[in-house]
Amino acid sequence: MARSHQKENMGNNSKLVLFDDDRAFSLILKDFAKTMGLDLDCFSSLEDLGSVGKLADYDGAIIDYHLENFTGVEIAKYFESFFDNSKPVLLISGKGTFKKKPKWPNVIMAFLHKDSGPCAILDKITRCVKKNQITRQIVGV
Repeated sequence: MARSHQKENMGNNSKLVLFDDDRAFSLILKDFAKTMGLDLDCFSSLEDLGSVGKLADYDGAIIDYHLENFTGVEIAKYFESFFDNSKPVLLISGKGTFKKKPKWPNVIMAFLHKDSGPCAILDKITRCVKKNQITRQIVGV
């Protein structure tokens, strides 16, 4: 799909956050997000965000499973604790494969390997955000 079509199909007003300590991958994903009309902020850790309260500014998150001080699952727990499943999380990793485990927070909607590529990752989180927004409208939350 041409980039112009990607932007037309994927762009929305959603604001996304990425937590990944791989700076090169973060820059690549941010660049792809920009070409797709998506707003993506990147942080290498929760500490770099500054305040957990700033998570309220985002509609969804992409979180690398393997971070220096926390796992992606641990960060996802903040989303679940503070936002009652209103902010979907896509867990990613460049190592191994994972299946969603019963003990993972409900906000983790899916897992993708980084090899899936930036477009697939951004498409997946965008679809999760849209699905979540539609569900919340239907329920009246």
